[in-house]
Amino acid sequence: MWRWAIVIFFSLIGLGLLVMIGLVMGGYWLEVRQSGGESAAGPSGRKNGEVAGWDEFDYNGVRYRYVWREIAEPAKLRLYPNFEAKAQTAGLAERRQCSLLVNGGFYDEAGQPLGWWYSEGEELGKVSQSQLLDGFVTMTYDGEVEIGRRRPNDLTKRRWGLQTGPLFISDGQPRKLTIKNDGAARRVVMGVTESQKVIFGVMVGEKSLTSGPKLADLPEIVMLLAEASNATISAAVNLDGGSASAFLDEGLTISELTPIGSYFCYRPNN
Repeated sequence: MWRWAIVIFFSLIGLGLLVMIGLVMGGYWLEVRQSGGESAAGPSGRKNGEVAGWDEFDYNGVRYRYVWREIAEPAKLRLYPNFEAKAQTAGLAERRQCSLLVNGGFYDEAGQPLGWWYSEGEELGKVSQSQLLDGFVTMTYDGEVEIGRRRPNDLTKRRWGLQTGPLFISDGQPRKLTIKNDGAARRVVMGVTESQKVIFGVMVGEKSLTSGPKLADLPEIVMLLAEASNATISAAVNLDGGSASAFLDEGLTISELTPIGSYFCYRPNN
């Protein structure tokens, strides 16, 4: 009898190893956890303004923290410049009464936007032929947010728009990214779901707010997090990250280390 028990015991161990090897060979290893450490189904889809902390996920053996915010009313999302003022985000959020403030795209050493930037009829940057900044985010006056590879020709119906990148999910499919000198850094992303909701996300290291996943890993990570939360991402793009990034709402504050060039402001009560 005891011999059969030993056989069954080692068979179960072998099965567990096969499952683990299969997951790793499949190209990823991801486990989503709530901040309390218990296993979770994924991003919680909390309403804006609800106080909440970090969730966690493991990817290829490394643990990260993340926050995932869903904008149910994109028409109340605005894009503002901060290229010249270089104001701190805490003051901007208070002055604009932002329930959620997230940094925008990139800027150069002179403090000017890298690529196209447009808001409320004012164009501050021209289209750049950059291979990295290959994404265009726009919103119509009706609140329809689009993320694509080209700037719209007709801007009369657009309230705001910017060029950023890379675009890493397009037409619901992840894009393979080849990034030179890729490294671990704080990442801020923006996506649009099939139901026309906007998602903002920020990902950092387990113990550091300045660390985070590699840029080339974002397509797979965001697709897996979206799947875990039963969301279908149509398109997603990378925003400015690292030291020139910020993510503020009523439940969490991630401040910039250097000024942000522009920012999204969500005001659900206005």
